[in-house]
Amino acid sequence: MKKTFGLIKRILVHARPYWPHISGLFILSLLATPLVLLKPYALKFLIDSGFGSQPVPAFFRYFFPSDFTFSFTAVLMLTV
Repeated sequence: MKKTFGLIKRILVHARPYWPHISGLFILSLLATPLVLLKPYALKFLIDSGFGSQPVPAFFRYFFPSDFTFSFTAVLMLTV
């Protein structure tokens, strides 16, 4: 048991300069799941607003000027 704690302490001491990297990877791994869950929404957006006749959702229109026209190419670029 004492050997195990000594080993863990040594590993933590050696990893100290890399804590920003380790925490960055941890945060990225936490963000991976929500980002993957957004994939179906992008496809729905492309089919409904790009190929279909539904208007672009208000969330996307907020970031563009009021006179901006959302052509198929613009919707495709937003989807990508």
